[in-house]
Amino acid sequence: MHCYAEGRDGDWEAICFDLDIAVQGGSFEEVFGSLQEAISLYFETVVELAADQPPTLLHRPVPLPVRLKRESSATEEPLRQP
Repeated sequence: MHCYAEGRDGDWEAICFDLDIAVQGGSFEEVFGSLQEAISLYFETVVELAADQPPTLLHRPVPLPVRLKRESSATEEPLRQP
């Protein structure tokens, strides 16, 4: 999965490009944990749906403008577990 986080001074945002899931928080550690939890909950929900629905729900890439913003951002922080 392709995810990233960026922020400073207690204002952080993290996003998963492959699932279009985003979270906000006060620190890198907070958004890292929140994004992991949001992704896990998303997959749990997909698994519970009818068999004909999950394939379309597993591929929901983030909109192109969001990807372009990430590409042009010089202050981004790769989302990796410390």
